[in-house]
Amino acid sequence: MIVLAVLSFVTAVAWIPLALRFKRNWNARKNPVSMALAGSMLLFAYQEVMFALAVTEQTTWFFFVATHILTTIGVANMYLSFKWSAEKSNGAQRPTA
Repeated sequence: MIVLAVLSFVTAVAWIPLALRFKRNWNARKNPVSMALAGSMLLFAYQEVMFALAVTEQTTWFFFVATHILTTIGVANMYLSFKWSAEKSNGAQRPTA
């Protein structure tokens, strides 16, 4: 179990530079999708930390409830970000497949 906990913490730390990169993209281009991706990556890091705590029996059921609530908010944020991005660019983005 300790190996899973350590791997989860390492993975959580690995998400942070990626989130910061998308945050910088948000600052440069103001594309809402970049900010939504940065937020999602921070959520992934949070989930990894909470998983490590769950594996080592350091957390409660609150972890599962909070994670599901945050994931729902993250999904809604992604959909809204794509909508805002399309409105901002007046449909000038590449079409999706």
